Amino acid sequence: THRIPTGGNNRGQVVGGAERTDTDPTFNQVNQCLGFHAAMWDTSRGDRIQDLPPLPGESASAATAINDSGDVVGISGDCSNAVGGFTAQHAVLWQNGAPTDIGNLGGEAWNTPMAINNDGVVAGFANSSEAVGDAFDYRPFVWTAEGGIRQLDVHPGDTRAQARGVND
Repeated sequence: THRIPTGGNNRGQVVGGAERTDTDPTFNQVNQCLGFHAAMWDTSRGDRIQDLPPLPGESASAATAINDSGDVVGISGDCSNAVGGFTAQHAVLWQNGAPTDIGNLGGEAWNTPMAINNDGVVAGFANSSEAVGDAFDYRPFVWTAEGGIRQLDVHPGDTRAQARGVND
């Protein structure tokens, strides 16, 4: 199986995605049929692995970042093409292993949180409401528990942007 680490914290926890042993009928690529879930490895506890499931009714998830409290962000959706598109139907926050949909900017794909700071502020990119299907028409966003998801401005003259990090 494949393991793809994407982020880590100061407590020895690493997150990413792990290929499963079961096939996923929602995958649409010729060379791949196995599903995947987000995962967290705890290197301080002998690389113990924790499955981070997708939202109910969905088949795939992948984690992108973790903060020092162990809060994890990532994506949930259909296995699709494994990277973006409908695999990222929902931007997700896992707390204590339970997934929560944190919203979107109106698009049905590419809803991808990329970073979470130690205050729980999430930054990422998501398809705009003008996007059709899984066409890549992304805008930057920030999410907080108090304010929800909010689109950030795009630099004048640009049509798209991504937020890929957030400091404390």
